[in-house]
Amino acid sequence: MALSESEAEYLEGLLQAVESAHVNQLSDWRRGFMKDQRERWEKYGPDIFLSPKQWNILRQVAEDVGYEAPG
Repeated sequence: MALSESEAEYLEGLLQAVESAHVNQLSDWRRGFMKDQRERWEKYGPDIFLSPKQWNILRQVAEDVGYEAPG
């Protein structure tokens, strides 16, 4: 199932935030996880599938880097 527009915006914004200066704030595992999500986003775009567990990790990463969704 494709992401909703707001989910897609959130994921894309988080990926950009992590790519900026915030990468050093993440553990090696989370950096690898985010690298994998970036590659998947580039391949599938909004058609990417994310499990509830993956969403939880993304929310934890967002807290780690201080990312807040726009709006």
